[in-house]
Amino acid sequence: METVNCILCGSAKYLPWLRSRNKDDPKQMFDIVVCERCGLKFTNPRPEFEKISAYYGRSYYSYQRPDATVKRLKMVPGPRPRFLDYGCGAGHKMIEKINAGYKAFGVEISDDARSAGQSLGLDIRKAHKDKLEFDSNYFDEIHINNVLEHLHSPLAMMSEFHRCLKSGGRLWLEVPNIESYDAQLYGSFWRHLDVPRHLVHFSPYTLRRLLQLAGFRTFQISTKHIPALSIERYYAKGLYTIFKIKFRTERGRSTVRFFKSLWFVFYRFMSYLFHEKNESNGALLQAIALKSCCEIPDEQHIAHAAMSQLIV
Repeated sequence: METVNCILCGSAKYLPWLRSRNKDDPKQMFDIVVCERCGLKFTNPRPEFEKISAYYGRSYYSYQRPDATVKRLKMVPGPRPRFLDYGCGAGHKMIEKINAGYKAFGVEISDDARSAGQSLGLDIRKAHKDKLEFDSNYFDEIHINNVLEHLHSPLAMMSEFHRCLKSGGRLWLEVPNIESYDAQLYGSFWRHLDVPRHLVHFSPYTLRRLLQLAGFRTFQISTKHIPALSIERYYAKGLYTIFKIKFRTERGRSTVRFFKSLWFVFYRFMSYLFHEKNESNGALLQAIALKSCCEIPDEQHIAHAAMSQLIV
């Protein structure tokens, strides 16, 4: 475990904010702190970069081998726009983009997931803590789907995404919204805290600040509400995870623990189902950023933040 300064502004002044449990082992508690200078919330202490993969395991959802649709890859001849999926898992999104006519690349930290995708002929590279092994102005589109919150050096990596995009290139990303109604409703049991895998917990303001410091000047940030009732049952699966953690950590006889946990989940689910949804309180933050020819990253700040990410 390592203790770090704020990974956005470099400040060493932060306050305790919340303690949350590892959903895979509820006995493990992790602290989330809030920076006194910029308001960023981040997990601290946190697992080191070289050790973080131990908290995922081979069953992590995005690491699963793509299904039979990979056999229908359409390799379009001639020049193709270049696409990067950062944190690509075994390459599900890459297959979709290849079939849409792109030349797709991926970056992934998991050796198993990377090998699974490579065995299908996908170009998946090993993830590094603070750099991309691609030329500048290389990609037409970069995709970062619920990955930014997992990164040890999000500011350094965001500047790398900016560097590798062509002028006019598009970056799309999604992260959990720590200021959402959903987050307030479930508190330390909110499934998107997901400590210690989630190292940074973004709000609209801190995500906007990150994009600006990395050099992006043209971008739009919005929130997305997760459907409570859908065929994919994404929200229901999250409720089941919350129920399991609550049940395993409650005290008393198993029957009492069961009904207390069930009520905890049911009451909050009904609140979520009927609350007034607006443009700012969605559970997920989505950003679309375009790189223009005159954008320059705040290199002095990036260097300062990188220096500050030392074990203290």
